[in-house]
Formats: sequence, C-alpha cells, structure tokens
Amino acid sequence: MRERNAVEGGFGICKRRYGLARIMARLKETAESIISLQFLVMNLEHRLRLLYYHFLRAILEAFESQKLQWLCNCLRAVFKLENLYSKP
Repeated sequence: MRERNAVEGGFGICKRRYGLARIMARLKETAESIISLQFLVMNLEHRLRLLYYHFLRAILEAFESQKLQWLCNCLRAVFKLENLYSKP
C-alpha cells in the first residue's frame, strides 16, 4: 500500500505542479512524449535540489571547521537553513 501511495503521490505532484492534467496533444505518441518530459523535469529538479543542499551543507561544514561561526550564522539567516547543520 505504501508503494502505491508513493507512486500516486508522484502523479499528483505532476498534475498540480507540472501541468500533467492539461495535456492538449491529440496523438498517443505526442502525449506520451509530453508525459515523459514532465517526469524528466520533475526528476531533474529533485536532483538539483539535492545537489544544492549538499553544496550548501559542505560550505557550512567548512565554515564550522574554520571557527567562522558568525559567517555560518549569517548564511543560515539568509538562506533560512536552521536544520541544515547543527552541532550535537
């Protein structure tokens, strides 16, 4: 059941955010191409978000190791990254 919810959640996101519900293609092949491209865009956006997260985390860890706490706090405030890197 969980697997089905995850899959249907992905379709719901595509319908709302990426316009999957507004496909105007008449041919089956064209509609399939549009749907495939929308899922590709969704996956690329997810990967880009992960890359950005890890990039900012690496920067903050580098600043932490150099004892630049004030700069780290400024970055957290600007990017609103409260839970990105916290000391135990």
